[in-house]
Amino acid sequence: MQAPEKPPVKSEEVISLLNKSIKETNSGGQFRKTVFHVHTPESPDFKLINESTMEILGIKRDKQIESWREFTSEELIKIAKYFELLLIDEHDISDFEKFNKTKDFSDANELVAFLILAHCILKQGIELVLVCDHNTLLGNNKLQKAIKLLRKERKGYVVKTRVALGIEISCSDKNHVVGILNQSDKDQIAAMELWMEENIISPSDGTIRMTYDVFEHFSQIGVIGYIAHINSSNIFKANFLTKTYKTQLFNSGLFSIIGVTDTDQIEPTKTRIRGITKRPFRFVIDNDAHTVEELNEKNFYIKGDIMDFYAIEAALKDFDLSVSYKKVPSPNKYIKALYVEGR
Repeated sequence: MQAPEKPPVKSEEVISLLNKSIKETNSGGQFRKTVFHVHTPESPDFKLINESTMEILGIKRDKQIESWREFTSEELIKIAKYFELLLIDEHDISDFEKFNKTKDFSDANELVAFLILAHCILKQGIELVLVCDHNTLLGNNKLQKAIKLLRKERKGYVVKTRVALGIEISCSDKNHVVGILNQSDKDQIAAMELWMEENIISPSDGTIRMTYDVFEHFSQIGVIGYIAHINSSNIFKANFLTKTYKTQLFNSGLFSIIGVTDTDQIEPTKTRIRGITKRPFRFVIDNDAHTVEELNEKNFYIKGDIMDFYAIEAALKDFDLSVSYKKVPSPNKYIKALYVEGR
């Protein structure tokens, strides 16, 4: 016996549900302000602020500071007030202990340093930030917790910054390689941590492995990799490494993205690469921020909705349509949904 035919869905019901969904969904595939390769207080050479800000705040040293850890608790509070993280004067470093009950941060000083970084990221409207500490993954979760804490305790931030998990590997051939990891892929992270345990000497010293070796490992576990700030590398110098090694590296197919410090470096870098290979490469702006003042200097825009690893991966594959070096205004009119009536 033939099953009775189901009554058709009424157009009014579908359209009603569609309108409800549209009203509840404010997000979409928009171009998001993006900063790749940001260091956190977990990097040994993260300075937090530059010398100009130190001078403004009257923070003096006999020589240039090497790390934010050289600041006293009182100086960190002064820095926090300068960037308007703290809105009242009566603050002491001990006031922050209550926010570190789970001991995610080593002490109150480290918490304040992360909060200053997180606050500056949020205030500058950065929607996607790729954390790339030197030879460690530890800064990612701490920055996420700092951003979450600020958004809970303070009002007025207009963006919900997505923190992507990355790492900067200091290779034995003097190149720095950035890896973009999928923080929802526990197997990938475990494989990366095992490799680090076996190959990273220390966060300061990096690895004895060459760039090619690092890219090969990235490829095996599904990490997206690129050479960081290549325009400041020695790789294009004739007497640096062998031509055979460089030819094999750039023709390996293990990476298709390269980082440069600004858009002016793209064409000169393309010319240098053509001396090694005819393979085409795409270029991202590689910030390499070690101070909060650098955050707004070198950024670009990636198109996506939920800016997770898959959105980044898709955008880099669809580079021409999904990556922009300039801010792309949202259109005044666009089609957000389409309903075709029929049986």
